[in-house]
Amino acid sequence: NTDFCWVTLIIHGEACEDVPVPRADIQGSVATPAGTMMNGVEVSVMSAQPEYPRIDMTENGEYAFNDNLIGIGYEITASKNDDYLNGVSTLDLVLIQKHILGLQSLESGYQMIAADINNDEQVSSVDLVELRKLILGIYSELPNNGSWRFVDASQTVDVANAWPFTEMLEITTLDSDMMSEDYVGVKVGDINGNADANFTGGPSTENRSSNVEFVLEDLGNGQVAVKAGSNFNDIHGYQFTMQMNGTVTNVEAGALEVSADNFGVLGNGVVTTSYASAAAQSVTAGEVLFTMNVTGGSDVAMVAGITSAEAYQGESLEVLNVNLRDANGSAEYSLAQNEPNPFGSRTQIAFTLGKAGAATVTVYDVTGKVLVVKRGNYDRGANVVTIDKAEVGTSGVLYYQLESGDFTATKKMIVIE
Repeated sequence: NTDFCWVTLIIHGEACEDVPVPRADIQGSVATPAGTMMNGVEVSVMSAQPEYPRIDMTENGEYAFNDNLIGIGYEITASKNDDYLNGVSTLDLVLIQKHILGLQSLESGYQMIAADINNDEQVSSVDLVELRKLILGIYSELPNNGSWRFVDASQTVDVANAWPFTEMLEITTLDSDMMSEDYVGVKVGDINGNADANFTGGPSTENRSSNVEFVLEDLGNGQVAVKAGSNFNDIHGYQFTMQMNGTVTNVEAGALEVSADNFGVLGNGVVTTSYASAAAQSVTAGEVLFTMNVTGGSDVAMVAGITSAEAYQGESLEVLNVNLRDANGSAEYSLAQNEPNPFGSRTQIAFTLGKAGAATVTVYDVTGKVLVVKRGNYDRGANVVTIDKAEVGTSGVLYYQLESGDFTATKKMIVIE
């Protein structure tokens, strides 16, 4: 009995000093459609060689793989899935709705790719449903898509021809330096292009000159009516987060066509809401927008959370603040759990004030030693302060307290190494 096998021997230059092995570099860049260079994108090059794949993270938007054996094929891919909500809000739902209904078409192929939330190579009402679940906090990530998609920068994509697009850069046979293997990064769900290409998890800072107001009225029997307050004119949509001591079991439409699908019941009394309309809505102050059926208590306060508080007004879709108050003119005071918790670099503490005024947030350790004090004058409604680990200077279990007038509340936080 006999047999045989084929053996392939690859000899590198180090083994035969007198025989130079030709090699070449592969380099490129990653930028947004607006031209912002992206850091922290993981770029991988694959080849049928034992030392591959090789991985590089972009710095100043650039990556490089040097000294690659020529005469071999290579495949390059890019990925970044750090924060699905970066740049995503109900405003993007409004823009997708307008496109679907033919009222205002998307302007670029990159917007089409961003609007294809469920990754089926079309923009439809299904994408609205999936993106709303992300905004409401029902999804922490999209089940059929990534946070970012990366398109071959040499490929032309437009509204009529957005798909298919090339995500793998293929070098059939490397025979010289390839220095322009570039990508365009598209943030999924971000239609208006306000995502931070180099997002680090810090707080958003936006100056808004106007407000839209929602008024709560306890109707008894577990029903809470949400009515239009001031400035509910020409509104295309809104979103915010509520903290309540009960649980929302059903929602009845009023002046707005909302249902339970517009709400996310996340547990621990946290409820999110998102409403989008391609056509502007104007509602007279005092008119019921919708009614919530609540079990276990009807106290409701708006807080900073997964779904930030904002509304969109007029043809320009100006972003407004959202205020929430009860029918007698006051708002609830509350202190939310810090997010994230535990945290390793920074965290945010959200709180709600019943009226505008001075408030103090104090962080202290288990012995009562004060570590951080944040004082300021804050608006009525939702507010947020940011705490950096460097400020507290320690790790472990800490406590934080909100004081404003006669209101005091304390919660626990955990700082990790």
